[in-house]
This record gives sequence, C-alpha cells and structure tokens, in this order.
Amino acid sequence: MICRYGEPGEEYFILQTGQAEVKVFDDDGVLEEIKTISDGTGFGELALLYSCPRTATITSLTDCTLWVI
Repeated sequence: MICRYGEPGEEYFILQTGQAEVKVFDDDGVLEEIKTISDGTGFGELALLYSCPRTATITSLTDCTLWVI
C-alpha cells in the first residue's frame, strides 16, 4: 500500500519504476479499480494542493521504486 483513501496527504509521489493500481470509491461507496499507473507517473498532488485527505488508494502491483517529496 503506497497511500490509502481518506488518510492525510503530506507527500507527492513519483513512480520511477514498477506498476501500481489506483482505486477510488464509486457512487455506491464501493472501492473499484480505475487504472494502472507505471514508470514516470506522479500522484498525490490533490491532497497537497487542497489540504484534503487522499482521494484514492494506490497499491503496488510489482516491486516499485518511488520518489517521495
């Protein structure tokens, strides 16, 4: 687990290598996969820009190398 929906967000992530799965809650409150991200993808900016909790759960699918800012 890289980050979890609803947790405070204090970091921005850049996925240098590997793959991760992005999940969000749908209108019925069910956690569903929306996409898979890979090398070079950045995420976590919404929590930083708007001082809000994480809006998605990101889980690694493979071994990953992440940069955390």
